[in-house]
Formats: sequence, structure tokens, C-alpha cells
Amino acid sequence: NRVFAPRSEEVAWAERIIRTVARQHRRRLPHVTWRATRKSHGTSGSVTGDHLSIRTGRSKPKAKLTLLHELAHWLTGDGHSHAFWLKAWELYRQFRGPIGSTLRDESHYRQGALAAYWESRDRRGRRPVLGRVKIQTTVDAGPPP
Repeated sequence: NRVFAPRSEEVAWAERIIRTVARQHRRRLPHVTWRATRKSHGTSGSVTGDHLSIRTGRSKPKAKLTLLHELAHWLTGDGHSHAFWLKAWELYRQFRGPIGSTLRDESHYRQGALAAYWESRDRRGRRPVLGRVKIQTTVDAGPPP
């Protein structure tokens, strides 16, 4: 899956994450289309089969969150199911996503994200023990009651 990347040095961190996730889950590498906008916010993504499409603003933490979110969709093949959210939180923690802002953003997005977040933690509030990519670039809550 080779894709032309005119400014690939800016997304090398994403390439490393994608390679690692594919290897850990014994999956072929997905085709990734990465579009950067000049807006400071406004990240989004989608998955169709083995194609991930990511659109990001200037915030690297938000871009990382979007990439990990879409990788969870790719791995589970689900919409925003409970299994999807458990996989998403696993990836957010593994790749040191910004957990505080992620929890805030995702819990506003889907209520299932919050339930899976708390389920994915152990009784003491710690995270559980968890048992070649080119990217095409174009510019254009608290604990339960």
C-alpha cells in the first residue's frame, strides 16, 4: 500500500502507530489518506474496509486521537459499539493519547465511550494490563454513580 506523501516527515509518528497496530493485530496494512487543513480544529475520519481517511487541523493531539479512533473502527469493524469503545480506550492508552481531553471529547461524542472508559480500568483506577505504511498528504466526566 504505497501512497505518495509530499510532506511525510510531518506524519511519521502516524506511520509508526499504524505499523505497530497492524503488526500487533496481525493485519495487513490499511490504505491511509491523510488530509491536513489550515484550520486549528476540525479533525474527522472514516473507515471503509481497509481504507482509512483522516482529515486534521493543526493540533497533533487531536490528529492522534482521530487516528486512534479510526484504527479502533478498522480493527473491530464496528460502529460505536461497546467492543469498539473498549478497543479505542486500549489504543488511546497504549499510544499515550491525551486521556483527559480524550475522555472529555469522546464522552460528549458518544455516551458509550464513558461506560467503556470506566470498564476498561481496574478497581484502583489504573489502566488494565493489555495482553510498511505511507500516508498520502494533501493540504486543502467522573465515575459512574
